[in-house]
Amino acid sequence: MSDTDNRMEDEKIQPAAFRSRSADDEHQVISAATFARGTTDSQNRPSGRGSHVQAKLVWVALAVLFVIAIAVFGLLPGAVDAPPQEVLKTSEPAQASSSQPLASKPSTPQAEEPAPAPWQTAQIIRQKEDAEALIEQFVRLQMELEDSEVTRWGAESFQQAINLAQEGDGQFSQRDFLAAAASYEQGLALLQGLQEGVGAILENTLAEGTRALLDYDAVAARQAFELALVLEPNHPRASTGLARTEHLDKVAELARQAAQSEREGELEQARDYLAQARSLDGADQVVATSLQRISGMIRDGQFDTLMSRGYSSLDAGDAKAAVQYFDRAAKLRPNSSEVRDAVAQAESMRRLDRIAQLQTEAARLEDAEEWSKAAERYDTALSLDDSLVFAKDGAQRARERTELDSRMRSYIQQPERLQADAVYQAAGQVLQIARSIEPRTSILGQQIAALDQAMAQSRQVVQVRFESDNETQVILAKVGPLGVFTEKNLNLRPGTYVATGSRNGYRDVRKTFVVSPTSGNLSIQVRCEEKI
Repeated sequence: MSDTDNRMEDEKIQPAAFRSRSADDEHQVISAATFARGTTDSQNRPSGRGSHVQAKLVWVALAVLFVIAIAVFGLLPGAVDAPPQEVLKTSEPAQASSSQPLASKPSTPQAEEPAPAPWQTAQIIRQKEDAEALIEQFVRLQMELEDSEVTRWGAESFQQAINLAQEGDGQFSQRDFLAAAASYEQGLALLQGLQEGVGAILENTLAEGTRALLDYDAVAARQAFELALVLEPNHPRASTGLARTEHLDKVAELARQAAQSEREGELEQARDYLAQARSLDGADQVVATSLQRISGMIRDGQFDTLMSRGYSSLDAGDAKAAVQYFDRAAKLRPNSSEVRDAVAQAESMRRLDRIAQLQTEAARLEDAEEWSKAAERYDTALSLDDSLVFAKDGAQRARERTELDSRMRSYIQQPERLQADAVYQAAGQVLQIARSIEPRTSILGQQIAALDQAMAQSRQVVQVRFESDNETQVILAKVGPLGVFTEKNLNLRPGTYVATGSRNGYRDVRKTFVVSPTSGNLSIQVRCEEKI
């Protein structure tokens, strides 16, 4: 056997992808530990997945270079120098051509076997390269899955793939490249299946985390969401779920306390517990639903209490208080027909109470002959119910008496107006109407007497003495010119009079005086004495 052939026989060619990643041990064959990564290696790996994968790819590149070196320096020289007899069939195991170790070979010289044919050599090289390409893909996918903590969710299939890779290593070492490629391919298919199932695993993990949240199992929820974030970093549901686990135990305790308070009938306390839980975890739908339910129960209780108090107030005749209770109940149930009916009933009672109050006040004001105020009360009652007969009659009566009272007071307070015949006649008509009213109240009687006296006095005359200088022209308003005189007497009716005097070269004079039935011996002097 040639030197080249001996080199090919003695070397156990190992797949480069399964060699150790240490620079000091790169010629050792990687054992099964290569596919079950050690704890120390996992702990020392950088936390960033991208940087870690990049480092692994560097190892893969080194492995590929090492494989190429083996092919160039190990296989090709043998393929050129080896006798044709040593070329193995591609379907047979490599150990068939070297079933005995070198030490057991007979020392007797043997005839040299023919070297493999070039075509056979090319087939072997191609089979070896195919196996190496498969194991390169295998290792790359293995690292990605390990970064996704595959042992937590696909340990069984992952271990089967590792076992197949190790089996392929043995076949590769025996130079059975076809069998090794088949083992690698089967293992790679398992890894690819795991990779394709990451999406489903992610959804299942998220579902497990959600169930754990509902069960208030903080540990299980945290584990699930942490794994989900490993499978897909920054996943929104996983991030939110993991954040909720921070207060999950406290929320669970508050929910338990709320349930206990509800059983004991302490609804306000239960609501407070749930409100605290809601503030810690606003996404907890169980807490939100319970809080809404308890709050509704509290509102229902408050509603029933307010309605009961409202009807009690109605029974007691306190419509105002009833309306207040019903209005508060309406705020709890704005669209409640029960509240609308109760409010309508209370409003009706309150309106009737108000009308009765206005009727009483109007009657009292009539007795006091405060007719304008009485008219106001009747008008207010009609604004509440325009069909009230007593209010219609009372309003008309009050307005008529208001007008009569106003005119009588005017004549009595200004008797001088009665000097005018038209005013005197109008006053007489007013006096006649007043005398026809029955029953006659004290105030009305006093007004009739006062007006009658004022009218009688307005027709009495009073003698008034006028004195002058016989040079001043005197004019008396309402009477006429008096001329010049030294002394003159006139009979005048009661009232206010104005006398004016004028004289050439002198300043005019003006005298205003009042004539009353009690004036007696009234003397008026009119002289122009101030020269101009």
